[in-house]
Amino acid sequence: MIVSLNEVESLSLKAARGAGMSWGLAEEAAHAARWLAARGWTWDRSLVALLERREQIAAPMLTGHDIRSSREGFAICPIHAGAAMADLWHVDKSVTLYNVLSPIWLVPFAYRRTAEHRSVELTWIGGVCSIGGGGVVGAEALGAQDALLGWIRVELKTDVSSPDVARLLTLPAISVGIQADPAAWAALEQWAARTYVPASLQSRLAGAGAGLSDND
Repeated sequence: MIVSLNEVESLSLKAARGAGMSWGLAEEAAHAARWLAARGWTWDRSLVALLERREQIAAPMLTGHDIRSSREGFAICPIHAGAAMADLWHVDKSVTLYNVLSPIWLVPFAYRRTAEHRSVELTWIGGVCSIGGGGVVGAEALGAQDALLGWIRVELKTDVSSPDVARLLTLPAISVGIQADPAAWAALEQWAARTYVPASLQSRLAGAGAGLSDND
């Protein structure tokens, strides 16, 4: 099915909120979903998987140069970790995140940091993603989100001077015609439905819907 970026962002916001995220984190998830969708990455199935495993994730906690889960035996929420990068990640240091669930969601947040640094690099077992100058290296590997839904150790480095960074490819954002998986979209709509207020006599008297009479 084909959807717009606005629809991606709106549904992701409601679905994340319906899954129990705070409004702030839900907004971060929506912005990240829009970023991934605009670059043709399969954001929908990975978001569904992330929300379905919400009971296994916890907020991040900084320990030295490491970011770990604030609850033993839980994975790090990548949305929470990404939103906390500004506070947890010092500009002159590398940092290692342990047990990150679906680390592809870190990429949009790391991309923001390239406005402050020459480049940012994410490294995990079996792959690397270099970001900078408006481009991303390793997008093909990151596109296989189904293989990145486990708990993975991720290293983040700033101002990387690797050969890959020197030949970054520009990935223009797509503005229309975003592909979405129908099953994943339906699942996200179910999460979003949790944010809706059930109709009641009180809500209709307050002006919701057509009121007590629907003869328009």
